[in-house]
Amino acid sequence: MRRRNMSSPETDDNFLFIYELDPARFCANFRFDSGSYVRNIIPPRNASFSVWQEMLVIFYRIEKGKLAFDLISDDAQSIVTAVVSAYAYFTGKPFRFTRRNWVEFEGISRKTVVGKADQLIEPELNHPDNRPFKDIDQLMALVLNNAPLARALDDFYSCLSKVNPDFYFYAYRAVEDIRTHFDSAELDDERKKGWDAMNKALNREKQDYDQLKRFAETHRHTNMLGEQVDKDVASRQVLFVRSLIDDFIAYLRILELTHAFQPTDALKVDNSPHASRT
Repeated sequence: MRRRNMSSPETDDNFLFIYELDPARFCANFRFDSGSYVRNIIPPRNASFSVWQEMLVIFYRIEKGKLAFDLISDDAQSIVTAVVSAYAYFTGKPFRFTRRNWVEFEGISRKTVVGKADQLIEPELNHPDNRPFKDIDQLMALVLNNAPLARALDDFYSCLSKVNPDFYFYAYRAVEDIRTHFDSAELDDERKKGWDAMNKALNREKQDYDQLKRFAETHRHTNMLGEQVDKDVASRQVLFVRSLIDDFIAYLRILELTHAFQPTDALKVDNSPHASRT
């Protein structure tokens, strides 16, 4: 049984979006309640999440009448995507997820209860399986307010989900996502400056990701079927991309500490700016 306090003024609308994680057999020990995150976009909104075994609930609050429901629904989808992508980043396990239900209520709610009808054993709160959610909780405010990081985690999740050469495409796109943080324009010469700025900030060189770029471009344009991925090469590329994300997060943390961090545009509901990362 899940209980969550969601006190809010009568001028707010509150939503619960309920998702199911798959494969459920790996979720038996999941139990976690996150903190509350502020989305630094207009109109502002608050969000948090709870996990109970395979049930993932997004709690969402926004000022009444400020956003149409379909946009709220899409925004909640982007939040659960961020949670699942961050879990894949920390553990290497890309869970699938499906929305099962949603609830909307207006005004003040002192306590919200979300239950499971088939609950047999209550998960242990301090079980080691819940450690990744504590790490996610520390990262979510940054993810929800920095679009390049959110997209990089999303593409890293897609990379881990692939067992075909599309793996390389998504892995390299995660690198490109990070570069967009350093871009100043869409012009090719300015994009090169973005690569240079990223390499300087994250202590990388072009040759570090040349092989991944070559694989991504080769397999992106191939017409072959049934191609196999070299597991050793793939593992090295996963480690490289993850290390780059590690360093990007550390870089953003430093910017926060020095008060130089300015949140980028909120991540779009469908992460559609992939088109700018070719």
